[in-house]
Amino acid sequence: MQQAKATSKGGPVLEVIACSVSDALEAQRGGAGRLEIIRDFHRGGMTPSLDLVRDILDAVTLPVRVMLREHESYEADEEQIEKLCATAMMLSQLNLDGLVLGFLKAGEIDVQSTGRVLSCAPNLNATFHHAFEEAQDPLRAIQHLKQL
Repeated sequence: MQQAKATSKGGPVLEVIACSVSDALEAQRGGAGRLEIIRDFHRGGMTPSLDLVRDILDAVTLPVRVMLREHESYEADEEQIEKLCATAMMLSQLNLDGLVLGFLKAGEIDVQSTGRVLSCAPNLNATFHHAFEEAQDPLRAIQHLKQL
């Protein structure tokens, strides 16, 4: 289980990565403020199964965000975006706090792809993940993210 600090409007939040129900329960017992559910931690986090998300939601009372990412690259092709859109729609039907996602194109925030996926789950919050760190110009990247 890995830990990272996140900040929300209400102040600091201890967000803990969970790859299993056991991780989620331990995080809750340990004082986590939010969970980020992923699979394949060693690959930087990929989209978990819907069954895992449901099982974790049934097991904990913490706010939960779910990773949307199909491969290690931050660039996504049309087929991957369509798959992530379908997943985002399914996830929007669950009692989630939000999604974790991020796409780049040629070193810039891929506003179009990110916006498409987010539009499939308009009721959910979103975190733009560590793809941000790979953006060529962080200040321009922030301006692009503000559009979303």
